[in-house]
Order: sequence, then structure tokens, then C-alpha cells
Amino acid sequence: LPEGEWVDIFSGERFQGPTWLKKKDVPLDTMPVFCRPGTEISVYEPEVESTDDIDFSKVTKKTFI
Repeated sequence: LPEGEWVDIFSGERFQGPTWLKKKDVPLDTMPVFCRPGTEISVYEPEVESTDDIDFSKVTKKTFI
């Protein structure tokens, strides 16, 4: 990770960069995604088969603190 503070968006675990995360366990069905604290990301919780199935009225914002 580059210099600065980072948050794993799935676990909420925090990391201080610069660093390499060589020993971080990540399940095969999860992609490691990190953001800066305070980042706001639009999320859609229900599982869908296709983006055509998304009901955009159910999109919410999640802030990582």
C-alpha cells in the first residue's frame, strides 16, 4: 500500500503505509479492496445476476472511517 492510512472495506481493518501485505489472508471469493479513511462509496447489497437487475433506488452510500 502507498504511504498513508488505509482501510480494508470488507473487514474494516486498518493499515499504515507504505507497506506490503504479503501475509494478509484473503478468501478466494473476495478481492482485497482498500480505501482511505473518510472515503464514501456507493454500494448495492442485494445479489443480482446482471447489472440489468439493479434497482438504483436501493443504492446506498457507505463511509469508511
